[in-house]
Amino acid sequence: MAGTQKPTWFFPAHVYVCAIQDQGFFLDLKRNEYLSAPLCELQSLSRSVDGWPRDFNAVDLQGKETSSQSAIDELARNHILSAKPLRLNKLEAPPGPPARGALRNYGSFEYSHIFFFHLFTFLKAAILARYFLSVRSLYAMMRRIERRRLRESAARGSGDLATMRRLVEVFMRLQPLLPPTQTPCLVNSITLLEFLATYGQFPRLVFGVQSHPFCAHCWIQHGDVVLNSALEQVRQFTPMNGRRQA
Repeated sequence: MAGTQKPTWFFPAHVYVCAIQDQGFFLDLKRNEYLSAPLCELQSLSRSVDGWPRDFNAVDLQGKETSSQSAIDELARNHILSAKPLRLNKLEAPPGPPARGALRNYGSFEYSHIFFFHLFTFLKAAILARYFLSVRSLYAMMRRIERRRLRESAARGSGDLATMRRLVEVFMRLQPLLPPTQTPCLVNSITLLEFLATYGQFPRLVFGVQSHPFCAHCWIQHGDVVLNSALEQVRQFTPMNGRRQA
């Protein structure tokens, strides 16, 4: 009996993926670029690519499936696929749960006092965020964030929502001090991550996309609670997963 075909292509660790309706989306964290392709051009790749996403095979193509070679060539040319197998990265944690709540939906903030250390921590976080975004790739930055989160979470937990709520309130009051940017959600989210980390709080950074028209967004999430965006806004986006499961 013929054996199962072994995968000959692999997702690099810097590629995040998701499917929306009849489109597959890829985020290349090293180049900060998004790529999309019709699922009818991708579905035949499930036998050739290790860790092919389940949701890429969930659409009834009604006979529209096309040859895999042209799709492989295009994805490899854009650094989405690699012929070299990669070791499983311990930083590729399983995706978090879907968002079901947001701090903004839990009533108005209580307007805690802002102390000098809050301001100092905020400014330090803002400088670090701008520095990392200007000189490092998103992939290097995500590795740093995940390495810290996993290390600290193993030692003392990822944090608690009540503490994060008070700190996010302080952050939101200081946020107008940030200079304008072309990527406000990314800059604000990285700054918030750095701010919270000073106080021993380590939520996740989530990337999401929507189609028709295409739009990308990112936000901070602790468990199933969104910290820095409205739930109604986040639900318009499909989260991208950094770990593919066959």
